[in-house]
Parts: sequence; C-alpha cells; structure tokens
Amino acid sequence: DNKIIPGFLLKNKHLGYEINNIFVGTRSTLIEDLKKDSFKYCGICKINLPKTSFKSDFSKFDNLASDCNECIKARDRTKHGLIRRIFNRQTHSSKERKHPFQNYDLNWLRNWILKQDKFSLLYNNWKDSNYNKDLTPSIDRINPYKPYLKDNIQIMTWDENARKGHFDNRKENRIMNENKKIEDEKK
Repeated sequence: DNKIIPGFLLKNKHLGYEINNIFVGTRSTLIEDLKKDSFKYCGICKINLPKTSFKSDFSKFDNLASDCNECIKARDRTKHGLIRRIFNRQTHSSKERKHPFQNYDLNWLRNWILKQDKFSLLYNNWKDSNYNKDLTPSIDRINPYKPYLKDNIQIMTWDENARKGHFDNRKENRIMNENKKIEDEKK
C-alpha cells in the first residue's frame, strides 16, 4: 500500500525514506502527519523527521531532544560517544549508590580509556558484532564497595561486568545470611 508522493521535503535515510525529496509511505500517514504538525528538524542529520523519531527531553521548549534517535545512536556508538555515555552512567550510578562522584572528569576518563590496549580490542569486537549489548566495552569497579576512582576501575565487556556484579551480590547476600544466622543463634 506504499505510494510515492513527489515534492515532499522529508529526507530520512534512517527510516527508509528516499533522499531525493520523495517520501515513501502511505498517503494517509503523510496527510495525518502534516495535519498534526508532527515533524521536527534534527540538528545532526539536518532533516525534518516525524516527532516520534525524537526522545523526550523536558528541558527543551518542545519537550523533545534536539537530535533524532538514529543520530544519537550513531553518535553513542563512536569511541568518544561511548566514553561520554560511560561517564554519564558512572555519575548516575554513583548518585544512586550514594557514593562520592568519580575523582576524575570526562577528559581524564577519555584519555585513560583510549590509552588502554584492551579498549581498542573490545570496541572493535563490539562494532564487528553489530553492537551486541553483551560485548559493549564497560568500566568495572575493581572493589565493588568503593566508588569509581582512578585506581579502582578496569575495562571489560558489559556481560563480564554484569556477571561480576551478580557474583558480588550473591557473595554479599551469603555473608549477610551467615551473619544473620550467627545473630539468631545468639538470641
């Protein structure tokens, strides 16, 4: 039921639209989208896209991110984008755990990671796997009871990090259960 509607200025290679000022999609979808004023300009790919192509961002006047989801995904898959995402996640996790924030900034982390031979290997494997989540390069806290510190981080895959975290949690739960048994026996 797809029809070609010439003369439309939407150019989105991400969603399968043609680039030559031709929209490929159903006529009714196009007319409904035009009536709703449901397009937004992406600051990266410089294309007008349906608003559904943007994440919510309540700090913006229209409550939508400036860049489309596909451009953000592409940016986050670059080495620098991934490192920025790792740093932001560390900050968020530190806050959730009520740990002090990192004793380094984004520039220090970027330089440190890019100097690690293992990072290049992990990054290339992740890229070659078509960005398999389990192979995503990740930063682990060597001692899980300490915050992210320059001397308490190491590089591994997301899967290795998750398995290590589950092991650490099980170990902590065993210790807590043993301590509870000892306390109960004292009563």
